[in-house]
Amino acid sequence: MEEITDEYDVQKRLSTIPEKYKTKAEELLKSGRKLKALGFWKGTNTGTELPHPEIFQDVNWDVDDKMMVIAYLKRSSPVVPYMGLSHCRFNCGEGSMGACDMSDGTYCWPEGLPHYLERHAVRLPEEFVKHVYENRNTPVTPAFDTDIQSLWFLAPDFNWWKSQKGIAI
Repeated sequence: MEEITDEYDVQKRLSTIPEKYKTKAEELLKSGRKLKALGFWKGTNTGTELPHPEIFQDVNWDVDDKMMVIAYLKRSSPVVPYMGLSHCRFNCGEGSMGACDMSDGTYCWPEGLPHYLERHAVRLPEEFVKHVYENRNTPVTPAFDTDIQSLWFLAPDFNWWKSQKGIAI
């Protein structure tokens, strides 16, 4: 998904948003609120600025923290479905890792993100882990929530995610 960089991009993006989301999207745009992208990996069809999951591997990550984050990711809500399934960037053979972007209203990530934590010892950045800890008892947003979809249509902010350098051990 392309990022919005100037007024032309804003108008271009707004012109592509389905009518039922436009009013809310314009409101959210004025507020400055955006979804923060997380867990989108460098791959054959994705941007080269995105990180590869191998730089996030940490076999020593606290098991309780890891399980809390996995449960949080799995109880999140789908925002937008895609036409095809994602595949594992470690080429482990897992080829059906979902076809939706998920969100909790603050972050958004691909549906298959829990796979990387479960099978490949990927540890997500501490900022996200802290967010999960602080929101672990928050009720799940309903699937395909109009506010969250409106945010997604405005294009998630990938800057924070692109700046992640992995886990320094």
